Amino acid sequence: MIDVLKNIEELESIRKLVDEQKPRYLIVDEINKLIGFKQKEVEEFEKWAEAESQKDAYVSGYSDEHIKQMTDPKHNQWGSAGEPKKTRVQ
Repeated sequence: MIDVLKNIEELESIRKLVDEQKPRYLIVDEINKLIGFKQKEVEEFEKWAEAESQKDAYVSGYSDEHIKQMTDPKHNQWGSAGEPKKTRVQ
């Protein structure tokens, strides 16, 4: 609920600038400032979530190498030869 009230205050500050017929660049600066604050909050949350997921992986008993492989998008579980060919057995 606090977030909603804060969001309302931010929007009211922008509306005040518009009502006072402030120059467009001032309004845009205010909006960019508010977006920057929100983006920073998102980035901090993502860092926290990543740290928590790493913590969960360590608690689960995964080794450092296993965690590295799980988080590496380039990791190929089949090795340098790639995924084995599927043969049809009848």
